[in-house]
Amino acid sequence: MPSPAQPDETAATRREAGVRLAKFALLVLSIAVAVIYWVTWYGGGSPVDARAFYDPDYARDEFVYLWTPAFAQVTAPLRLLDFASFVAVVRGLELTALVLMAPYGAWAFLLLPPVAAEINAANINLLLVLAIGLSVRYPALWAFPLLTKPSAGVAMLWYVVRREWRSAAIGVGVAGLIALISLVLDPGQWVAWVGRLVQFGDSSGWPFPWPVWPRLPIAAAIVVWGARTNRPWTVVLAAIIGMPRLYFLSLAMFVGLLPLMRRRGSSTLQVSGFSPAAGPQDAADAPHV
Repeated sequence: MPSPAQPDETAATRREAGVRLAKFALLVLSIAVAVIYWVTWYGGGSPVDARAFYDPDYARDEFVYLWTPAFAQVTAPLRLLDFASFVAVVRGLELTALVLMAPYGAWAFLLLPPVAAEINAANINLLLVLAIGLSVRYPALWAFPLLTKPSAGVAMLWYVVRREWRSAAIGVGVAGLIALISLVLDPGQWVAWVGRLVQFGDSSGWPFPWPVWPRLPIAAAIVVWGARTNRPWTVVLAAIIGMPRLYFLSLAMFVGLLPLMRRRGSSTLQVSGFSPAAGPQDAADAPHV
């Protein structure tokens, strides 16, 4: 005779299968919408931000090139493409980052104005926040934000508070090595870049209403608190707040909080939603989210 628990187990299995099917359907929907979105905007729209790093010599108002020469050198092969193709590649990468961070809801996030505007402008904010989220497991990825928007590196206080010196050294070391190679290859570009930074004004005003310097202490306080209480998502939040410029498109980066808040585990490696290997842990070891 079947045990009394068997019907309940069967129902639970069916529910679990239904959840898996729904997740798969949402994932397919997210990918399909992302592809349609990419095709629709191929070469069109208003990719104003892409112009700022397609042509490092381009300068007009707030679009003056302020990222490091190392980033310009690393992305040089992409700039061999015509501008429309370059924009298509950037938008495709941004959409891929969105699907990776919100696999079951990318289609819904594309309905939000900051996310839609971010991809239309062909910026790199979604790629940055993806790298910062992954840096919880792969600290070498800090080279990307440090060589583009270095003030976001305030979030690396996570390693300092937790005395994770090896991870901190990897992040800073990889960025430093790339910068050193870049400097050797073209020291003149670095001199010019420093000159632009010296002249850079960080005054408030539209479309950048919040200067970076008052935000950095807030970002530092958040990540220090998060490091002491084992909340990895504060790394992403602190990095967002510490971005050189915080404005309308920056709101799209909050999608990057989702993967780090989705799972629980006993370490910063396992808590990350980016870690498919994360498994169940003792409740007493679970980090606070």
